[in-house]
Amino acid sequence: MTNQKTVGKMTTSDMPKHIRESLSEEELNPKSVTVDELIREMERQPKKERQPKQENAQVEVINPFNKVLKEFNRPKKLKTVEGLTYKYAANNFMEILMRLTGKEKLEFDKKKKEILRDLVLYFMNDPKSKYDLSKGLYLYGDTGTGKTTILEAFSRFAKGTEIKKIKLVSAKEIVSEVIMSSDASSLRDYTQRRFLYGYDFAFDDLAQEQECKIYGTKVDCMEMILTARYNKQLLTHCTSNLKPERIKEKYDKRIYSRFHEMFNFIHIEGKDHRINAD
Repeated sequence: MTNQKTVGKMTTSDMPKHIRESLSEEELNPKSVTVDELIREMERQPKKERQPKQENAQVEVINPFNKVLKEFNRPKKLKTVEGLTYKYAANNFMEILMRLTGKEKLEFDKKKKEILRDLVLYFMNDPKSKYDLSKGLYLYGDTGTGKTTILEAFSRFAKGTEIKKIKLVSAKEIVSEVIMSSDASSLRDYTQRRFLYGYDFAFDDLAQEQECKIYGTKVDCMEMILTARYNKQLLTHCTSNLKPERIKEKYDKRIYSRFHEMFNFIHIEGKDHRINAD
């Protein structure tokens, strides 16, 4: 009887010729292996080290709000003029101020010099200014100390640098406009975002305006404007004869609280230059 080897479920004699020819001798004639030989073969194989079980393993938790929270820490890019030095900017500001006042020479005490220096840096968006660049300016002091003139000069200065451009408007004129029209729609113009106009608003003589009536109801127009600008986080500037703490006597107490978030408070001291003008 012919010796037949079984491969799988098929004997070698059942295989087609081309398959038999493709198999090796060991595959056609496999050696019989005892159990002892199998055990010895297993012992010769290197043992795999068992990984120790990790107890209290730290699981990394990804905060899904990381991207949102990073937005608060992202510094805002401040617009600057490349190559513009403080000295060059200060000289041009003084030239503008002299032309506005009609004087060939201007003299300031040490305190006002420091204020003007930091204001020039502020309008250059230079972080060396002691004033917070993200807040507006609240210039206050007695009548005739030059608050309006200083802000008007910086309004023209900003036209040259294209940084922190402002438009100076009288608070009294805004209220008069509403009184004449008996319509609050004109107030919307002063509560719009900068990109609509290209400049921020500066309100002159704040708290000197009168109350007005809209549809028979007494309202404080400037309080409405300031509240709207605060809610929209719009950069705002003001001049006023009132000290910041006295604002709550004119407007709602909440406005005074918001003023600390909105403004750098700058006290402009001095005599009334209109009376003491040479």
